Amino acid sequence: MLSGVAYGDGTFVTVGDAGTILQSGELPSPALSLGPVLKLADSTVSVTLSGPVGYPWEIQGSTNLTSWLPLLDLVTTNATMQFIDYGATNFNRRFYRAISQ
Repeated sequence: MLSGVAYGDGTFVTVGDAGTILQSGELPSPALSLGPVLKLADSTVSVTLSGPVGYPWEIQGSTNLTSWLPLLDLVTTNATMQFIDYGATNFNRRFYRAISQ
């Protein structure tokens, strides 16, 4: 089980049971911010995307910060956008990241 997460120097680091330490790769520049992430009444999740217009991104999801699956390919058309993760209803927790394409 993972119990803490921190961001610094362009990467995320998380810690957990049995000395588990995981570190992400460097975030792409220009950065796309994800959040807030809101659980809706029907248990789907709304994720707000904020970043520069005109850049292609792949939004990925994970339940453990180790295995990532593609959820959505998009090109930012507005400085702030939103997507609904209908698959989130199948998981107790879900993490998101954006990969520059």
